[in-house]
Amino acid sequence: MAKRRERVRQCRQIREMVEDNKYKKALELIDELPLAEVGSLDDLYLYAELYEKAERMEKKKEIYYMIYDRTKSRYVLD
Repeated sequence: MAKRRERVRQCRQIREMVEDNKYKKALELIDELPLAEVGSLDDLYLYAELYEKAERMEKKKEIYYMIYDRTKSRYVLD
């Protein structure tokens, strides 16, 4: 249970950094975060968007495949 709370706290912290335009710091935190443990699809979409801005397309693609595995929606892959 403590791990889950820690992941939620980290995700909230990343969202706050993005709102404050601290993209590099947010990306550093995302790199440390085990993405499989992120519960929110909205957060995963945000992380993929940040990777796109940083021109790290492989990580973006990895996140979109994770989203697809969860939702089984082909819309994600278009």
